[in-house]
Amino acid sequence: MFQLSLYADLHGRHKLERERRTNTSPFSAIPNHHPLTLSLDVSLDFSNFIISSAPFSMIVLGKEIDGYLTFFYYNDLERAARFYGEVLGFELVMSRDWVTIFRVHETGHLGLVDQVRGSHKPSPEKPVRLQIWVRDVLSWFNYLNGLGLVEPPRVYVGEELRIKTCTVKDPEGYTVEFCEYITPYGDPGAEPVEGWGRGLSSYRKGELVGEIRSWCEAARNEAKDMSLSAPFMPINAGFMEEAMREEADREGVSYYLEKALIRTDLFPNVDLDDKWVYVIYKKPEVIEEYHRLHDEWRSLLSIGMYVG
Repeated sequence: MFQLSLYADLHGRHKLERERRTNTSPFSAIPNHHPLTLSLDVSLDFSNFIISSAPFSMIVLGKEIDGYLTFFYYNDLERAARFYGEVLGFELVMSRDWVTIFRVHETGHLGLVDQVRGSHKPSPEKPVRLQIWVRDVLSWFNYLNGLGLVEPPRVYVGEELRIKTCTVKDPEGYTVEFCEYITPYGDPGAEPVEGWGRGLSSYRKGELVGEIRSWCEAARNEAKDMSLSAPFMPINAGFMEEAMREEADREGVSYYLEKALIRTDLFPNVDLDDKWVYVIYKKPEVIEEYHRLHDEWRSLLSIGMYVG
């Protein structure tokens, strides 16, 4: 079996390799460049990619905020965990005997806490609701109503707030609302914005422009043969393309939109599902080598012989 892998050289950069699998470490042959190892001569520095794809931050009072975690408290933790994991399909990221945490979105999490160990106790009244922003509330309604969970069994279309919602109760009475916004935050005085709630904040746009400029400068100065942008959703492609084109023209470098980046265990926790990235380079031979390697990766995937 063959493997495409990334390894660090003595300069802290990374290279892509195709090598025959043995019972030894896949990195053991690299220092001596074993004949079975086909090396990509262009060094690819993924460190910038890993750093820039860390959870989105916001600056509040001059300090960074990277995400949030809301806790609900339960008499029957196991039953609640099954609801959020199996029925709603949230991603389980941690489970202990007294607390379970699900990822709801990139940096938004929900924690379920057992009443014995929790700092708060469950109560019959639940003056709180979890609202989930969705693209198509009707699809969620059809799924949840088919399970007999929607209360009341209809999609609510707001007038005072321009939203479409449906709600369910979790096993101990917390309300979970699935909400499709027609205008930003449902503001009745605002115009509809396609894809709102899935786009980029003004702060994040400014942050990304600064990152793009840095990647382009690195390519221009040949500090790196190739840089990768942070992953982004296709819905943000218009903004990213405009910023990428402007900075690339300014720095005299080229770029390529990659919609299927090579997966590797060097950055296993980076979310690339449905995400695009830009490959930024100066020398034409760099992108030629990248495409060659990408084709080889695809070929190994197609025959089930790729191991990240």
